Amino acid sequence: MSGSTQVFDLSLYLHFSIHKMKQLGLISIVILVSIICLNSCMPKIGVDLIATKVLKNNPKALKEAVAFSIGQTYESSLRQFAAADIVDEKMRSKVQSIGQNVYVNYQNVDAPQSIPDSVVIFTSHLYFGSIDVIYDFATNERSLLQTLSKENSSYLQKIRERTYYRRAPVSLLY
Repeated sequence: MSGSTQVFDLSLYLHFSIHKMKQLGLISIVILVSIICLNSCMPKIGVDLIATKVLKNNPKALKEAVAFSIGQTYESSLRQFAAADIVDEKMRSKVQSIGQNVYVNYQNVDAPQSIPDSVVIFTSHLYFGSIDVIYDFATNERSLLQTLSKENSSYLQKIRERTYYRRAPVSLLY
């Protein structure tokens, strides 16, 4: 009888062990998926929070960078330039804090259709996509939210009057 109880105990033990392992396996998968999701979402959310806060708290710096960008492109065929190419060190630092590249669109028929007229776009490329800071300098203030939010995969927020923050897999410029 003791032999049959040992077999019964062993089969019961194996049944519970396999059941526990399945539970632990499921828990491990849930934890792993959670970690992957947090790692892919948290940097984006963190960048969004920091960038929008900086833009909200520094409107003067943004307006100076916009004025400089318009001044650089107004009476020339130049419509875009790299912030690193700016000679004035102070202005280069100011522009680079907003974006790596600058694009100014007037009423330009050659501009990509996704870009409205009369805007300055500061673009930065990160490993999870592009960030566009868009400043609308049109004579009459307008809402660009509907125009710019046509992509489902992008995050768009109006920061201040005339200022928008956009994160997407690809910049508006491409």
